[in-house]
Parts: sequence; structure tokens; C-alpha cells
Amino acid sequence: MVGFQRRYSPTFRKGSKLLSENAIGEPIFFKASMLSSDVLREGSGWRSKKTSGGVLLDSAPHLLDTLIWFFGEPKSLKATKKRIYSRAVEDYVHAVFSYDSGLQGHMDVCWSLAGYRLPEVSVQIYGQTGMLTVCDDFVKVTSNKQMGVGSGKPMYKQSFNVSTPFLLTDPEYALEDAAFIESVRTRQAPDTSFVQAAKVNDLIDRILEHTA
Repeated sequence: MVGFQRRYSPTFRKGSKLLSENAIGEPIFFKASMLSSDVLREGSGWRSKKTSGGVLLDSAPHLLDTLIWFFGEPKSLKATKKRIYSRAVEDYVHAVFSYDSGLQGHMDVCWSLAGYRLPEVSVQIYGQTGMLTVCDDFVKVTSNKQMGVGSGKPMYKQSFNVSTPFLLTDPEYALEDAAFIESVRTRQAPDTSFVQAAKVNDLIDRILEHTA
């Protein structure tokens, strides 16, 4: 099992369900980001060293898995990367994805932005009938009629009835631990298996291959 906790997050699970229910019609494009304040000066610990793999191997896998979960694997992509404080690895990656369905989207991952006490993941999906926003704190659907004059009511993380058999930290971590125990007990492969991790690794390789 691999630690892709957002598959167990109540907000991201709800976002996935809304997508499958066609809540915003056919998706047209999306923008996604994962931002943190881990590297804000030169030589910021182990993350700045070449062995860390940079932001693409440290942070991006969590967002890439979410995008594969929501949309599948892209048909084509192109990417750029940038060093801000680190000398040996990239601190910022921008990637643009195209899919067989005609969907397009882009991703920004950066660990060198001030003001993020914890890493923040956000996905905004624009569809034919509205917009779906999913982040760590809430999920929200905004209809076309509400665009520019208001917004849909957000469903905050705390409003979801999430039951866990034990609680070590945030519910998504406990739920993933419980799913792992259940997969061992029943000898069933978990949702976040090494197969899913291999898909993420393949997408990382493609990003590196198509980085300008």
C-alpha cells in the first residue's frame, strides 16, 4: 500500500463522487496546485539536496495521484521546472496535460512559497454547467448561473460524518491505516496499491521526458 492520503479525504472523495455524477457537466479544463513553504532559503536541509528528488518527487506525487484518480492518465503533456532556492533540484514544476476526451488542464507544484504552514492541495474543474472546487478544507460546486454573482455553498471537511475505528491524526490518515489493516485481513488489494504508485511514477517519468 502507498500513502496517497487524499483518496481517503472526505472532501476529495466527495469531489470524485460529484465528478462521476456529472455535477458540472462535461469537464472542459482544470487547474491544480500543491503549494508549501518547505524551502524558503538556500540550503534548506535535505530537501535541497539532489537525493531528495526535488519537488517533483517529494510533493507532486500526491497531486499527480489525485489527478489520475479524477481524470485518468493524460494522452500527452509538456512541462517546465525552475530552481528558486535549491542548487541541485527543482523547487517549482508546471505541467500541462491533454486527455483523449478533449479535457485539458495544468498543474503547479511549488515548495518555495511563504505563508503555507501546511502543504495545500487544490483542484478547480470547469465544466459545461459549472465549476467544482476541491481542496483539503472544503468542496464546492458553483453553477454557471452563480458565476460572477455568487458562489455555491462550500461543504467543509468538518461537516462530513467521517467515522474511524481509531484516530491517530487527521481522519484521512486513520482511514487509510484502517483500509490497510482490512486489506491484510481480507487479502484484498487496497485502492492505493503499488499499481497506482507505478502509474504516478510513469507520469513523473513522462514529465521529466517532456520538460523544456
